[in-house]
Amino acid sequence: MKNYKLKAMLLFAVCLCNFPAFANSLWLNDVFYLLSNNGTALVYSASEDINTAVILEKITHNGKDYPVTSIRGWAFSGCSRLTSITIPNSVTSIGEGAFSGCINLASVSIPNSVTSIGDYAFSGCSSLTSVVISNSVTSIESNSFSDCNSLTSITIPNSVTSIGRSAFSKCSRLTSITIPNSVTSIGVGAFYECSDLRKVVSKAIIPPACDLQVFRGINWECTLYVPQECINAYKAAPQ
Repeated sequence: MKNYKLKAMLLFAVCLCNFPAFANSLWLNDVFYLLSNNGTALVYSASEDINTAVILEKITHNGKDYPVTSIRGWAFSGCSRLTSITIPNSVTSIGEGAFSGCINLASVSIPNSVTSIGDYAFSGCSSLTSVVISNSVTSIESNSFSDCNSLTSITIPNSVTSIGRSAFSKCSRLTSITIPNSVTSIGVGAFYECSDLRKVVSKAIIPPACDLQVFRGINWECTLYVPQECINAYKAAPQ
């Protein structure tokens, strides 16, 4: 633990040299926070031994409150003992790879305050069984949930307009997915090798623009359900 904290403090020293907007830092419950001069805080990293993470809604330091608004890219990456994470309503962005490789993380609820989830944010979370995405997120980025091979349930809100490249690729236990009518585009291999996918419900009146191999490697018995009045449009769609 001490070696890990020393490493984080060295990283912080480098950060201060390159990003002077951050003036203070502190450890709280195995989570390392940076406090900025603009009055906000971000989650910078965490102890590799962390088991349960409760991100604070605000940090009080020297009599001043700093709302925690973001989780830095790769902040919890590789925290293999992490089993649960609580994200407060103050957080608006989850960075690239923030929880990638957290192999014991079982479930995630992303609050409505979050508008941005980075590439690979939860990639390789092999124990993750369910995800609820906030209704403020407009895009599911590339590989956000790839290789989550225990994932059986995912709720995509009606705010999402695009599903990125390989977003859910190799989620081999995902059995059904509902694509809301807000989605207009689906990237390459978004559901590639979701080998147990048996039911796809698309509520979009206009078929989403699908890139190559979106559903390659899914269960051969998978059925696509679309609005009755749009069947011909889906049949005529390029893919």
